[in-house]
Amino acid sequence: MALIECPECAHKISDQSSACPKCGFPTKETQKISRQKDLNDENRNIQPQSKPVFQALKLIIIIIFIGLLYFLISSYFGYEEKPKQYGQKNFSEQVDSSYIPIPMLLTGAGENGHYFLISHTKNNGIEEIKYMRKDNVFDSYGKMEINCLDNEIRKYSATSLSGLQSGNLSRWYKISPEADWTDQDIVNFVCKSQSVLEQPQSNREKNIVEEPVSTSETFISIPMSDSHENGRYFLTSHITEDEVENIKYMRKGDIKNSYGKMQINCAENQIKKYSSDNTDALQSANMGDWVTPTPDWTDQDIVNFICN
Repeated sequence: MALIECPECAHKISDQSSACPKCGFPTKETQKISRQKDLNDENRNIQPQSKPVFQALKLIIIIIFIGLLYFLISSYFGYEEKPKQYGQKNFSEQVDSSYIPIPMLLTGAGENGHYFLISHTKNNGIEEIKYMRKDNVFDSYGKMEINCLDNEIRKYSATSLSGLQSGNLSRWYKISPEADWTDQDIVNFVCKSQSVLEQPQSNREKNIVEEPVSTSETFISIPMSDSHENGRYFLTSHITEDEVENIKYMRKGDIKNSYGKMQINCAENQIKKYSSDNTDALQSANMGDWVTPTPDWTDQDIVNFICN
């Protein structure tokens, strides 16, 4: 027999009694409450032992969730950033520096900066070239034979440079400037380069340069790395003498054109130059001393174009 406390009046009573002799509270209810109290005490003793394990497990789950979330977010923004960087208009850092940009003057800004001349040879009066079109998704390549006198071409395109080797050129056909804009731009660039670079031998010996027609459409566009200056510079004459390139060029301004002449030592990357607002002043101008052109400026763009 044991004494228990009556839950009603707190009087000590026997656990064998059927009711509290003082207040009449049933003993069975007292035993039930006592057993519940003992059970609660046991739970309180067990809980502190299991709580650290539960907290550690909870912390591990949270860490795993945060890590997974970070991975998903990083992967998403990394995937979005790659096409964004590759889709920039300036491909100068992604293209072999030996390739020459082909200006798209007829086609327009949408294609300008995408075409590059890879190789150029001449055989029996026919210009034979290979070129590349740099795109946001994939690059394409082409080879073309050009008859400058008749404005006729035949060409073949492929998805790789090696694919051009076994490709058969199409039949000769006359291109339409209104329909075949990019083809006409390529023809203009290649054919006008030949008309300027291949001057009569008598002029080379006498170092005499015939003044060009006063319209930029007959000149060769000099690509500029600066988008604001691109499309403004045009080569008007070019003579090589004693391993020095002697050129004249024009800058087409919004209000007024300017002119310059330059001597270029390609091997040393050195130049002499003189600029004026009229072509007459270029004849007797003092070229000054040899200097190194400033990188990323228009002078360096001109040197790269001539020397490449």
